Amino acid sequence: MPKLITLFRDKAIKTGKIAEELAKLMRIYDLQEQRDVNMRRALVLRALPVYLREDAFKFFRNFNSADGPELTDTPVALLTVVTDDPTEAALLSPESISIVVI
Repeated sequence: MPKLITLFRDKAIKTGKIAEELAKLMRIYDLQEQRDVNMRRALVLRALPVYLREDAFKFFRNFNSADGPELTDTPVALLTVVTDDPTEAALLSPESISIVVI
């Protein structure tokens, strides 16, 4: 994970759409007061498809713990269960995170 985070940071300082998305994720991560292994894992899982230039909208699926996920049209997804917290920081500290392969 540390090497991937370093790779993402290096890419984030460059220009372009991918660099902007990675910089946004790194800013969210850097603003957190307490960073644990789970937050680093969430960061790497969220940043990897962006780095690989995959369509993040199709890959990331977020849902509230009270709702059920809609995955019928998604062969591979990163499923994030978040609380009612509407902030972007909730993406790096979800209730649970799973990789779904259908």
